[in-house]
Amino acid sequence: MLPLLPRTVTVEATLIVHRLLGRDWKIAGIGIFADRRNYWHLALVEAPEHMGRRHFAELAEMLDGVWNAHGEPATHLTTEEDTGGFDWQIGRPYRLRLTLTKEGIIGERVGG
Repeated sequence: MLPLLPRTVTVEATLIVHRLLGRDWKIAGIGIFADRRNYWHLALVEAPEHMGRRHFAELAEMLDGVWNAHGEPATHLTTEEDTGGFDWQIGRPYRLRLTLTKEGIIGERVGG
């Protein structure tokens, strides 16, 4: 069960990845933290080399202590609009918005 939350929480920021560090997964984004067992992030991700270093955006959640709950059958998040992938670029600004309500979570890229 989620902790008591206000009616709506929105986090919005412009994110620019200037360079990539490390060899494994690279993730940069925004998040909403309710407690250590319940949090969400909207992030720009680069996969590791063995997965082609592809770029994409992800909305992920820790729900009741289960990481990646967004993919579990009972708590699966649904996609309302399929963007066909998102090949973000280094040095380009992206406006990200994450909104949590009692009904659900919405992650979106705002603007072009």
